[in-house]
Amino acid sequence: MNEGEEIDMGTQIWERNFRNAAESRRGGALVVSLVAVMSVASMSAVFLQLSHSITKRQTHSADLKRAMYLAEAGLAEAYVGLGMAKTGNVGSETQPAIFGEGLFWVEATDKGGDLIELEATAMAGSARICLGMVVERADVSVGSLGIFGTEDLTVQSGTLIDSYDSSQGTYAEQLASGQNNAEANVGSAGAVTLDGGRGGITIRGDVVPGIGERVGQTGTVTVSGSTAARSSVVALPAPDAPAPLMAAGVNHVLPVPLVVPAGTRGLENISVGAGATIVVVGPATIVTGDLTLASGAEIEFDVTDGPVELFVSGDLTVPDGALLTNSSADPTQVSVQMSKSAAGTYGAVSLGSSVVFHGSVYAPSSAVSLAAGAEFFGAVVADTLSLEPGAQLHYDLAIAEGESSLPRLANWRVVDVPGPLAASSSDPFKALGIDPSACRSPSAAHEDQWLDVDYLNDVGTPSSYSGWEKDFDWTDVSEVTSGSRDGERMTEARVEDDAKTTPPMVTPTGTPADWVADAGIGNAELTDYLVEAAPLTAGELTSALNRPPSLSSSELTEIFVASSPMRQAVLAQAVRADRLGGADLYKLAWANFPLADSVLSNAIESSAVEDAVLRQILVDHSPLSVPVMLAVTTRSVPLSTADLRLINAAQ
Repeated sequence: MNEGEEIDMGTQIWERNFRNAAESRRGGALVVSLVAVMSVASMSAVFLQLSHSITKRQTHSADLKRAMYLAEAGLAEAYVGLGMAKTGNVGSETQPAIFGEGLFWVEATDKGGDLIELEATAMAGSARICLGMVVERADVSVGSLGIFGTEDLTVQSGTLIDSYDSSQGTYAEQLASGQNNAEANVGSAGAVTLDGGRGGITIRGDVVPGIGERVGQTGTVTVSGSTAARSSVVALPAPDAPAPLMAAGVNHVLPVPLVVPAGTRGLENISVGAGATIVVVGPATIVTGDLTLASGAEIEFDVTDGPVELFVSGDLTVPDGALLTNSSADPTQVSVQMSKSAAGTYGAVSLGSSVVFHGSVYAPSSAVSLAAGAEFFGAVVADTLSLEPGAQLHYDLAIAEGESSLPRLANWRVVDVPGPLAASSSDPFKALGIDPSACRSPSAAHEDQWLDVDYLNDVGTPSSYSGWEKDFDWTDVSEVTSGSRDGERMTEARVEDDAKTTPPMVTPTGTPADWVADAGIGNAELTDYLVEAAPLTAGELTSALNRPPSLSSSELTEIFVASSPMRQAVLAQAVRADRLGGADLYKLAWANFPLADSVLSNAIESSAVEDAVLRQILVDHSPLSVPVMLAVTTRSVPLSTADLRLINAAQ
């Protein structure tokens, strides 16, 4: 091989190696490029996943907030609904309420004792929230209603209704200072008629008729405020009277004032004769049946040391010439509530022309009438309110500081979402299989109630309806005679059965002493005969006390009360023999008030009289005489330190 061939071969080898090297380099760049592309793709996927995850968390966080707000809105809707006498149930899982882009429903459970548990479940996007709240029903404040009648309200000619604030001074002082006193609140659940006639009517404030009703005006009428109808139902609870130990009724006719001491006590009835006065010392709560004053009688509420509450289950009658006096002229210190009697009835309130009353009257199921010339300072709620021409009502704004009609919040909590709902994160409407267009708004989603009602329509024709309340037109009703919601009676039908009469009692021949001695007459019959023959003489009462077989404590009490006020020597003998229990003695104590020292001393040592009753009797009769106080301190079974402290404080 010559030199030239060697050069050519070398050149070829070099070219071949160069080409191989170049090809090799081109493959490596491709690999590097491929690795780079894969790296970028991986990083993009990671960032995309991260971005999706962040977006998902942010969306879920927003959904949680929306669901929380929806649940709170549900609780608020149910909460306000309770204040409007609704059930508190709003929608359901199968028919929820729609709000915005989410939905909710509220379930209400009555826990008793005026407590209601509300649970609102809300769904928004992927979030599910369940909130719980326990609320307590709140009574409607008499002060917030002002002058109010549950039936149609008619105001007669010559009536003045205005306002003042007793916390800022007297009515006369505020009137003299130039205040316009124009914040009165006159209202009704039905229509309001202002019959101005010739004397005219002046109302300085608002007149608020019921839903869909109007204010009818004739004659000369001046209303300084609004006459727009109310927008919600007013639910009036029945007065909640306490149940103290009941004593016999009081019939006070003496010219010396009878003082009813402070405390809680029950009297079967109260009657005040002409020229007599009863002073009720506060703080006190008095529960009674009929309360009747004769012309010239007076009841004074002494509120120097505290307010007075009066619960009346019968009639409250204050005729012309009688007085109801508030020692402080502060309406916030005296309240009268008309409660249901044992027979299920409500009495009426009648205030005569001489009455100048400072206080509140809550009688949502009673008729209240004010005679011409009567002047009322405070607030009054009645079933029917009759204002005769010339009556004056001055609404006290200080009473309006009472409770709202909304329920009170007891507690609030987050509740676990039910399992199937918690496991689902899809769209709420798809998860529940619901068409959004079929869902109702929150205000329309409150639970409907089945209504059965008999009523008189607006032209007085008897009518009836049975069906869902949402389909019933309440504006066509002038008077409800009876009805029920979901089977629960909503009104009480007044039925008089004239066919049922009680035959007159036929007493045996002879005297009460003969009846007591007749072993053929049983104790129950003898009690009826002796009560019918009352009042009995001291000798007849003594023979009844000593009769074999012995009369029971309740039978003796019935006989003694019928003959009260009685000779207390017989009563002292019965107490000394442990024949009267504490409750019976307490009843007789008021029927024969004040008790003689002999009766009190015997009661102190009686084993049949409970310590609590004895303490109350001694406090009621304080200040006690020296012999009675000595009997207290030397009692064979000493009273407790707390009882002794109360008795000593009353001296």
